[in-house]
Amino acid sequence: MDSAAAAAAAAANPRTDTAYPRARSDATAAAAAATAAAAAAAAAAARTEAIVRELLQEATILKAENRKLCEEEAALQQQTAAAAAAAAAAATAAAAAGAAAGYPAEQRRPVLRRLQLPPQQQQPQQQQPQQQQQQQQQQQQREQQVLLQQELQQLREKIKEQEAELLLLRQEAAFMAICRQTKLPYDLSLIYPVEITENAAADPSQQQQQQQQLQQRTEELLREKELKKELKNEMEQIKERERNRQTEVGNFRNLL
Repeated sequence: MDSAAAAAAAAANPRTDTAYPRARSDATAAAAAATAAAAAAAAAAARTEAIVRELLQEATILKAENRKLCEEEAALQQQTAAAAAAAAAAATAAAAAGAAAGYPAEQRRPVLRRLQLPPQQQQPQQQQPQQQQQQQQQQQQREQQVLLQQELQQLREKIKEQEAELLLLRQEAAFMAICRQTKLPYDLSLIYPVEITENAAADPSQQQQQQQQLQQRTEELLREKELKKELKNEMEQIKERERNRQTEVGNFRNLL
């Protein structure tokens, strides 16, 4: 009689069952795992945000350098144009002085006046060193312009790489935000998230649907990451072929 009453009381009150401490221990472990996963998610998100900020700062610096190089290139082009105009004027003056040299001394000034040239430009021999100096300056300016254009192209390529990396980090940050909303752990390599069974008995269909959505999103990100890697490899191969072609063209010109 007493044993039957005890069994009925145990059935009415599950807390007196001997299995209850084990269930409570499992729930505590699951809660601790969820807390640890949330802490890891917050730390990873903070690291990702710091990386994104650094990349944005670096992109801003590179764009400023790009603008500066463009301004320097424009100034160099203006200097080159001015030097070319000065060289043309010097050549015209030398030609006029040479033409006036065939006249007698008393007739040179009217000839130079008709040509609208000052008398100081009557000696073409003095113009030759100036022309050589101007040609050297023009050659140096052209070389500097080529170097600036090469550096500008390198900066543009670096900006494109930084923007691609920034886009990838933003996608990873969006994926991590999804994981935080669904209370699932994740890592930065986009590994398939591991399910925590704390609330599995609450709504298994909803959790399964969320799991499927996360799996699809992860697969899409992985495919996109692989595609970007392949595109990057193809771009490197194209650049390598272009460098080889330029080297061959340079060698061919040297042979000529």
